[in-house]
Amino acid sequence: MFTVNNTVDFICFLKRRSAFVFLLFSFICGCDDLYPEVVVINSLGGSIMVKDISAGGCLYEGVLTYNNATSPMRCLPGEYSITFKKIDVEKYCKTQTEYGNIEGLCLCDGGTPYADTDIVSKGPLWYNYKTMKSFIFKRGESYLIELKQDDIEQDFSVPGPYGH
Repeated sequence: MFTVNNTVDFICFLKRRSAFVFLLFSFICGCDDLYPEVVVINSLGGSIMVKDISAGGCLYEGVLTYNNATSPMRCLPGEYSITFKKIDVEKYCKTQTEYGNIEGLCLCDGGTPYADTDIVSKGPLWYNYKTMKSFIFKRGESYLIELKQDDIEQDFSVPGPYGH
């Protein structure tokens, strides 16, 4: 059972501890703001799309077309290369047209499709790539990373497909 004295003592106890609790709560809630903020831009070419971009523990879902950027995300501090999957849509469509896998499209040079359509996969193949350069993400900083054709290489550390 609470008495007036116990209740007053409890309120006084909370007031004395409130500054400490407030500082502790502020520190716990504010740690996320210290993580580096990362944005990635697809500058690989007009017909090249990328997806599954990974940077510093962040995974950007969705497909990123040429000259578009990811939304900013807070990633883990440290040194990382940027990994992603890419496809050249123009090259894919041209190959599918050559093998007659896309109905309604024909070869621009007037040729006929190849007879053996089992040589080429009908589904698009997204190839694994990574940046040749590693980026050092520091706490409290922001980074704008541009994927460029001469700064990437195929990533053989993950399962294929390879050969693109």
